[in-house]
Amino acid sequence: MSFSSCFECGGRCCLGFGVPVEYAFDMYTTGIPIALYVSELDAQPARYLAIHAGVTVDPTGSTFTVARDIGTSQEPGCIAVHSRCLMLNERGLCIIYPNRPDMCRNFTKETAHRFQVPEGCKYETSQEKGM
Repeated sequence: MSFSSCFECGGRCCLGFGVPVEYAFDMYTTGIPIALYVSELDAQPARYLAIHAGVTVDPTGSTFTVARDIGTSQEPGCIAVHSRCLMLNERGLCIIYPNRPDMCRNFTKETAHRFQVPEGCKYETSQEKGM
């Protein structure tokens, strides 16, 4: 994959992620199970989640919480968490690109539908034109 292909989806993995609606309260309190985000394309999504602003992964790596000051929006099927990746430089380019998490590496136009993005969420690729 070339660096330019990283932006084929608009850099969604760099700017936020979706949370199932049923975890709306839990994401600020008891946490969201990281297991929801595990797939054959990313066996360890805790690394991806931990590099987003306002996201805290618990010490066991089993759940994560979102700080209340991180912007969210209600979308059909999910809550979009607008949490920018902390590994972007001032130009919006990844500073750990060769060693980026598997979720970033494998999140492409062809594979995005295989990630645990709630159906109908704005992060779900079938909702976007040209995909």
